[in-house]
Amino acid sequence: MSGYFVITPVLEKRSGLLEDKAVAEARIDINVECEAGYDGEETPCRFSLCSHPRKVTEVLDRWLDGDQLNFKVKGDDGGLYVLRHMIMANRWELTLYAGGEC
Repeated sequence: MSGYFVITPVLEKRSGLLEDKAVAEARIDINVECEAGYDGEETPCRFSLCSHPRKVTEVLDRWLDGDQLNFKVKGDDGGLYVLRHMIMANRWELTLYAGGEC
């Protein structure tokens, strides 16, 4: 499955009001391979970001948010990632990327 990386708008608090910063959106191809997890649901095991394959070494957390299933994973490059599966659209998004190399 493939998807894209989206940088979401950032809100800043000024004088007690929340204001939108400029909305930045970047799309980077992300492909995710899954395997059946311990409870039978699909769990990411490998993904490709910036044409570099990464193996998921550990699933640190998972949570359901409406019709989106989120996975916080550690990659074999040492990076931390949050991969979001948009269930109804059958699409993947990268919502957090910390460490590792792109």
